[in-house]
Amino acid sequence: MEKELFPKKQLRDHKGRYCTKQQKKNDMLAEENKKLRWERDKYYRAFMVLAQRNSSLERELITLKAKLKELV
Repeated sequence: MEKELFPKKQLRDHKGRYCTKQQKKNDMLAEENKKLRWERDKYYRAFMVLAQRNSSLERELITLKAKLKELV
């Protein structure tokens, strides 16, 4: 029986441990899920900042409109 020149590589998880195909798939999905959660939180925080800024600008606009009415 001949030995292969390049033996088949064994699968490893993100910590470098040997694993099965299913464990590798689960590990990859967990990492992708973590990445997507991080992106979701990033966009949620950006949305909250914009919503807060919008409400403060809206209040300022109302006060400016009231001052404009007084002048006219």
